Amino acid sequence: MLTSPAVRRLPIVALIALLAMTGMVGVALGAAAPSAVARSATAPSATSATDDPRGVDLSVTVLGPTGSSSPASPAGPGATPRTTAPQPAKPASVRGVTQTTAAGSAAGTHALGIDPTAVGGVLYVSGVTALPKPDFGPGGGDIVLAFTLKNVTTTPVTSSLKFWITNAVGMQLAAVDAVEVTDLSPGETRTVTATLPDVGQWTLFTGHVTLTPPTEVLGTALGPVSRESLVVIPPYFLLLVFTAAGALTLGSRKLPVVRRARNPAIGDGMAS
Repeated sequence: MLTSPAVRRLPIVALIALLAMTGMVGVALGAAAPSAVARSATAPSATSATDDPRGVDLSVTVLGPTGSSSPASPAGPGATPRTTAPQPAKPASVRGVTQTTAAGSAAGTHALGIDPTAVGGVLYVSGVTALPKPDFGPGGGDIVLAFTLKNVTTTPVTSSLKFWITNAVGMQLAAVDAVEVTDLSPGETRTVTATLPDVGQWTLFTGHVTLTPPTEVLGTALGPVSRESLVVIPPYFLLLVFTAAGALTLGSRKLPVVRRARNPAIGDGMAS
């Protein structure tokens, strides 16, 4: 039984300390939150692909991007050797998105990955890679999705992309829609990256991308192609809160015992 006024105030002090700590973390997050500035990923890879352009490509990323080796020869027909300098990023149609053209056939092959998927003999596409950017705030950090496509025809091709993130139960958490990949030149390999901020404390995420090409290119009918990638981000903020709460609770229980051990008179008064 808590009889000392100082001891009775311990749970209140512990609660105030916990609220103050949570508030400080929230303020720090607001000051350091990313402004959804585009981050270019020049070397995404397809971890798997199918001959069916409507299939689903699945890869797994845990706290970082998965690497891939570069094949020695260009992927697919229509590869055009290039010796030009790196091309500047093309203007993005949506905030948080960048588009970068690979400089040279080797860089383009590496960006597409070891086994790209052919889409009607018009495009080659990679899988979607997911790069987590976790932090210790309640927002949970960002996820950067990257997708590469190459035009293997003799005419420019314009397509659109949609990027989005879902949690373990399939609920959409964030999305970047209507990303126009305008005038992809013959032989050009372009990587598109999208930053989806503040994905939350869900731990398990799935990154998705859907490519919507023109309905027809040079007499070839085309349809949408989807890819997805699994991402795991530990819920650092929740772990910190639970750890702090547990430490405060343990401390509030141990302190009266320590005080009684130091001052037997307090223990005698409580027993009476």
